[in-house]
Amino acid sequence: MVDEWKLCVKIMSEHENLNQVRLPSTILDECVSMNKSFPLFFEIDTGYNQFFIGVYEFSLEENEIEIPAFVTNLHHLYENQILSVKLLWNIPFGKSLCLKPLSRD
Repeated sequence: MVDEWKLCVKIMSEHENLNQVRLPSTILDECVSMNKSFPLFFEIDTGYNQFFIGVYEFSLEENEIEIPAFVTNLHHLYENQILSVKLLWNIPFGKSLCLKPLSRD
């Protein structure tokens, strides 16, 4: 069983404010066969940067990852770039969240 994949970037044109990716259905099949419970979260490694992300749906062709345009811009990714995508295990649940306004206006 594999919990890390090398995938080719495709830039998502619709859902411009979505902060989740699309992955191949074979990755879902592998996660299910490993008895991984939902939700599923992944670490993306670009070779110079790492970030974490959830999944919108598992509907792509093999060896592709579709990422929203604003995420590709934020992390300086480009079309056809190869990324390492790793399934995360044992993610702790949050107990609290403290939000502060950006300004006092």
